[in-house]
Amino acid sequence: MSVKTANTSRPALKRWDVPSAKAFDETQHADILIQAIADDRTDQILYRSATSLAYWSYDLATGDLWWSAEFDRFFNQLPERVDRQHVRAAVSAALAPWLQKIAFRSLEAHGDQWQELKLQIRMPDIFGKIIQFQCHKGGHRCHLGILTGIACEYELDSVDQRERLFREAFENGPFGAALIGSDGLYLKVNEAFARLLGYTREELSGRYAHEITPAGDISLDREAMRALLLAGNGRTTISKEYFHRDGHLIDTRVEIAIISGDLTRPDETLCLLAFVQDLTELRNAQAELSTSQIRSELALESTGIGIWEWNSNQNGAFYSPRTCEILDVELKELFSDESLLASIHPDDIKDYVESRMQHTNGDTPLHRAEIRIRQRNGSYKWVEDIGKILERDEQGRPLRVVGTLLDIHDRKAMEETLKRQSCEIASLVEHSPDGMIRYDCELRRLHANPAMRRFLRGIDPKDVIGLPATEDDITGIPTDYLDTLRSVLRTGQEADLETSYISSSGSHNWLHAHFTPEINADGKVSTVLVVMRDITEAVSHREDIEKLAYRDSLTGLPNRAWFNRVFETTLADAEAKNVQFALVILDLDNFKDVNDTLGHAAGDQLLCEVAQRLSVELRQSDTFARLGGDEFAIFLQNVGHRQNVSEITNRLLAAIARPFHMEGRDMLVSGSLGIACYPDDGASPRDLFAHADAALYEAKARGRNNFQYYDEALTARARLRVNLGNASHSACTNKELELYYQPKVDLSSGEIIGAEALLRWRHPELGLLMPDSFIPIAEENGTIVEIGDWVIRTAAQTAVDWNSKRVKPLKIAVNLSPRQFKQNDLAKQIEIALTQTSCRAEWLECEITESLLLNDESGVQTTLQKLRAMGLSVAIDDFGTGHSALAYLSRFPIDVLKIDRSFIAQMGKNDRGTELVKAFTSIADALGMTTVAEGIETNEQAASLNGFGCKIGQGYLFGKPVALHDFAKHF
Repeated sequence: MSVKTANTSRPALKRWDVPSAKAFDETQHADILIQAIADDRTDQILYRSATSLAYWSYDLATGDLWWSAEFDRFFNQLPERVDRQHVRAAVSAALAPWLQKIAFRSLEAHGDQWQELKLQIRMPDIFGKIIQFQCHKGGHRCHLGILTGIACEYELDSVDQRERLFREAFENGPFGAALIGSDGLYLKVNEAFARLLGYTREELSGRYAHEITPAGDISLDREAMRALLLAGNGRTTISKEYFHRDGHLIDTRVEIAIISGDLTRPDETLCLLAFVQDLTELRNAQAELSTSQIRSELALESTGIGIWEWNSNQNGAFYSPRTCEILDVELKELFSDESLLASIHPDDIKDYVESRMQHTNGDTPLHRAEIRIRQRNGSYKWVEDIGKILERDEQGRPLRVVGTLLDIHDRKAMEETLKRQSCEIASLVEHSPDGMIRYDCELRRLHANPAMRRFLRGIDPKDVIGLPATEDDITGIPTDYLDTLRSVLRTGQEADLETSYISSSGSHNWLHAHFTPEINADGKVSTVLVVMRDITEAVSHREDIEKLAYRDSLTGLPNRAWFNRVFETTLADAEAKNVQFALVILDLDNFKDVNDTLGHAAGDQLLCEVAQRLSVELRQSDTFARLGGDEFAIFLQNVGHRQNVSEITNRLLAAIARPFHMEGRDMLVSGSLGIACYPDDGASPRDLFAHADAALYEAKARGRNNFQYYDEALTARARLRVNLGNASHSACTNKELELYYQPKVDLSSGEIIGAEALLRWRHPELGLLMPDSFIPIAEENGTIVEIGDWVIRTAAQTAVDWNSKRVKPLKIAVNLSPRQFKQNDLAKQIEIALTQTSCRAEWLECEITESLLLNDESGVQTTLQKLRAMGLSVAIDDFGTGHSALAYLSRFPIDVLKIDRSFIAQMGKNDRGTELVKAFTSIADALGMTTVAEGIETNEQAASLNGFGCKIGQGYLFGKPVALHDFAKHF
């Protein structure tokens, strides 16, 4: 036998010279019987596995017979005592008459349908085998005198059974199965495959693969499939999509095998067997499992907890990366329990082992120990090790233990620091010159330091421990002291108090007390710590100075000099703490008339009564002074919002408005107030006073008896508003308006589904103006109607341009002004715009504000219903920022709920922000509305919103608002 190397594009072939029939006779051996057997079936090999096929070729001219390497497997299965070379020679000799007959018929052109040959090999004590040979149809024409074919072996006694089993598996298997010709024709399919695609078997048989396969699928690429099958030795597995009968796509995994024919020379004999598995449920399960796994990993990672497990059944242990990080070791270093014990601090080993033994013996539900672990640098780290036995053997010995490892080093260090500081504080308290005393919720004294003796009329502090503080207390507690103590217990707010007390000598002294509420684990005030100091001398000096320099002699209020002094301190404190305060200037309206009609004495009386009333309405933290004449000044501190300032100023106006009883009759007086806020309206006393005065004059100009905040609109803004108002009348005509577009994205797929149209004004002098700088002006002077009409028409035309060639149209959202609902037939205006631009109604979405719905005007509802009837969708913009009334959601035809960006920004920062977004999404879903989230800036926000059920997202994560040509370029 000689071996030759074939073309590199085909597998290596082995060559045997085909002996004559005589030579065959000479090769007969007493122990080997090889004979041809008759079998009329011709489809036997059609059902054989591609891996059991061998390939052969026969040169008609030279008589050389070539075998593929797979043929050796037939002979290698024979016992070692059998002479394989002899068997090969015998088989080759048995083929000679058959090959010569085919060669003769080929030369005579008698056709290309030849009876297959089956050779039966029988040897003593060896199970019988059959090798079946087929010659490819038309092989002699395709290969210029070369016959080609395939060979297959199977055990003699199991052939029929295997064939029956194969047919049974093909027909009744749980997966789809199909026999496919070389041209992609479905020759035969089973019931499972037909049912998967929604057809009958008869309807699928005779169809071609491209009829039920989407374009671009790899299975339609013959070269790609040929390469995969060659690489897989006649088998391959691919992911493939099919068209269901109703049109939807089915995701499947297909296993393909060549069962007949030669892939290197494909013809009508090439046949493929495909098994098809529906992956829809698998994909869903994998996605759910992946999501669950990610959530678990994120939860563990966020807690910083390490995980470990010991399993005797698997003879090993598992340590998470976090566990190795805490222990400061590589995973390979944790090869045994002893390696861990060796790193434990010697002082902690006993307690650690005892804890484990107690749990092993069943005395404790868990093993828990706080131990120190040696790090690489030689230092020790505190960790908490917790373990639990999950499985035991019949003798109760642990089989499986799981546990966690937590780094508590910082906590232990803090505990040590707190312990040391506690001792230091206790020492300071005992030796402090200030009195310190602690009360519980029942006003019982829990602790008092020695310095408290001077504030208890000389009574030893130890004698009052456990006694409640009351008005008739032997220590002579001041009433305002008890009131403040009760207030702090009730409100949980710190407080300061200056009050008089009776000393041990019986004199009336002054003390300053600071009340600090102490909060327990439930978030409630459990105790109050009071620190007090004698300030008798300081109060005496202060009163003397204030009376001389800083008090108004008429009203007793601080005067201008004192107020200016305090102003500097207040300003510096606000700047250091980055807090706000408000300066209020109050002036009595027409005070001159009081002096002129009733005299200056009545005027002075009025000023005093006004001072008293206003003092009552102000808070303890506020500062109140008389600047002179009928003008007063007030510092309102701790005001985070202007609403807080407005509430206080409204109370002041109401106090002044109550009748004053003067000279036997009631007199009605009003006041005007101007307000300047730090730091928005100024950062210096000069600026704040000037701006508060300007606001005061504005209040006077607006009819008195009101308050006004300082606003730059009083000066430069007023001129700007006039200029913009005049220019807005010609903005449309001069083509100065533009629409910017911000993409809106499907959060589940990331696909752009539309955009919001946002108005810009390219002013010839001021440049590009944002809408908040000119829309209020346009609404005030009425030009918003013309501008709004331009916006609708422009957006409609853009929608037509975008969607004329799109399969999935993009929807454009436009903002509508409340003024548009009131001044014209808005629905008719939009209808005309749609008609003139040929824009479909479903391509536009109208966004309105909550305030428009809260008025509950019938005209608004009628207009919205007309818009809905036309096919436009209606969205509520900036939901949650106004005075939301959920009732209107059911009364008005609303399709979309847009969650304001302020709520999205709070997601992840606090639980309330996240829960609000969930609530909005749930409300919208319950009412059949689509939810749109504005202001998305991170992938985490987008993922969370998608998980909440929010369908659509908008924000800088997906794109900023851009001009029309930039939107088309980028999106």
